[in-house]
Amino acid sequence: MNRQSSLEGKRLVSHIGAAQNLVMPSNMTWIEVADSAVKIGLGALMTGMFGWFVANHVSKSAMQKMKFERRSKLLEEIADAHEAYFQSFMDFSLCLDGIRALGVKANDPIVKTIGAEPTPLLRKMSEKSNDIIFAQSRLMLLGETECERRARELHKAIVDSFQQLKWDGVTFDLSHLPEMSRVIREAREAFYKEMRVAFDKV
Repeated sequence: MNRQSSLEGKRLVSHIGAAQNLVMPSNMTWIEVADSAVKIGLGALMTGMFGWFVANHVSKSAMQKMKFERRSKLLEEIADAHEAYFQSFMDFSLCLDGIRALGVKANDPIVKTIGAEPTPLLRKMSEKSNDIIFAQSRLMLLGETECERRARELHKAIVDSFQQLKWDGVTFDLSHLPEMSRVIREAREAFYKEMRVAFDKV
């Protein structure tokens, strides 16, 4: 029994020694083992940090792209709103000019032959006016104070010109039309100049 126990003890020692050799070769010190473990740990840490950096960079790029697209879309909508308002005034004033060319009053049935009537065009202009007020509030939201100022000046130039037409539903005055056109043109050019600056910031 003692002999068998002795053999089993030797086998156990032999297995333990083999396992130790698998974990730590006999020619390695504990310092070398610790150094290897630290290197492995640092490698894993660096890999993890690199992965986080890449993911963070991708996330920031996606966010910047989203902001770029959102800002561009807002600026386009703002420009479209002001251009639509300008065009609505031009349509109205050209309609009056066509009536003047006919030598009749605005309520004359012949007015329908020119393809447009003042009242519907004026209604459309009023609707577009509401749009640009909303658009100007968006410019303030974007921090484009100079652009917003130019937008207000364009709006004012068109409103002032409309008032100079002295439209009462039947009669009107186009004597100031050349001067009105010049003032509106300059205000429009100044507005789009600032809009280009805003777009360059995108």
